[in-house]
Amino acid sequence: MFYNIRRYTTGLDTISPDPGANAEWWWPGAPAPLVVWIVGTLSFGILVVLLARSASIGSRFPATAIIDVSPERTQPS
Repeated sequence: MFYNIRRYTTGLDTISPDPGANAEWWWPGAPAPLVVWIVGTLSFGILVVLLARSASIGSRFPATAIIDVSPERTQPS
């Protein structure tokens, strides 16, 4: 994400820890490229953790309930 933001803001000819340093192109009302990079990176990390936790919870409690819907069970007695 860092290199992609830097590629479109300054090109690949500038080396800087800030992807928007000396930006040649960026939206005037948008947050700074560094803010977008940090928020995007943190959001992706949180998503990965949540998906990993949801997968581990799903493996501990599998949905294997069997419901018997045979005709003799559905007829009233």
